[in-house]
Amino acid sequence: PDEPRAYDDIERHIMIGSAIKLSPMLNQGGAATQPFMFPAGTWCNILDYQCVSNTKYSDVTLNTTPQNLNLHLRMGSIIPLQRTAETNNVNTTVDLAAEPLGLMINIDSATLSATGDFYADDGITYNPDKFTLVNFDLTYDDTAKSITINFIKSQMSYTGSDTKLALIEIVGASKVGYVTTCLNLAVDGGTVVKGTYDKSKDLVSFTLPDAADITVINQILITQ
Repeated sequence: PDEPRAYDDIERHIMIGSAIKLSPMLNQGGAATQPFMFPAGTWCNILDYQCVSNTKYSDVTLNTTPQNLNLHLRMGSIIPLQRTAETNNVNTTVDLAAEPLGLMINIDSATLSATGDFYADDGITYNPDKFTLVNFDLTYDDTAKSITINFIKSQMSYTGSDTKLALIEIVGASKVGYVTTCLNLAVDGGTVVKGTYDKSKDLVSFTLPDAADITVINQILITQ
């Protein structure tokens, strides 16, 4: 709301919550590429990991063919994702609950932090007391060259496959300190999991072989 152009062509600039920006193609048969306004910061595509960075609000040309869904994660945000849902052709809430959890992180290069939250219930029954709610609080220490993610728990009465953390992705990694070299991850001081850095996607990722339930995780530490 503090961006001067936020209300120009408002139907083309859609925020889903506070973390995700949707840039849709609205005209059938329109141009294959179209300009979209992006506020200052780093915005990373949720699907192909490519990032848009600018120091002030400006127009960015995006591919708007039907097979391209322009969803960008805002700098300073953490969101839950279920990457396997697409490859497994998940179409129902029941099937989705069987897919493991992942976190996608876009660290704010100015504050060296990111936040987000996760909510889940069984998606079938009405039980207002049976759900899980976790807040994520990430900080990056440029001196220690480490990333700490604290899990702040509000309610822990639901567990399932969709509360098992199996993947962590840090997008736009080269834009924040030494993040590209922080490839050793430990959950609550346990066994170290080795990560990888994909330069073509500017992506640091970790696959957790023994997925831990998000309801029992207190902290994740990522170091060099």
